[in-house]
Amino acid sequence: MTRSQMIETVARKTGFTEAQVETTMDAMFDQIADCLRADEKVTIAGFGRFEMRPRKPKAYTNPKTNHMVDLYQYMHVLITGSGKVLGSKFNGSAVLDNFLEITNVKY
Repeated sequence: MTRSQMIETVARKTGFTEAQVETTMDAMFDQIADCLRADEKVTIAGFGRFEMRPRKPKAYTNPKTNHMVDLYQYMHVLITGSGKVLGSKFNGSAVLDNFLEITNVKY
């Protein structure tokens, strides 16, 4: 689902205008990003948790050139889904299994 499809769907379900939904979504995502920049965890009950985590440095070999490069430690956003609430929405369907596999959630 794209951003614009999400905005259209939420607008249709809530009765708000697409502009109102877009403004709300932008404000929500901006707030999440601000918290992550401040090294705070963001937990949305029933949805999941966002947090910054360091990636360990590692060596990478380009398979084409066989040239070795060191990848340095950097921060990335970890998103952990809330398995129990999402599980009750999907009732153990294949969609839930795929989502949990992608997000590495233990359910």
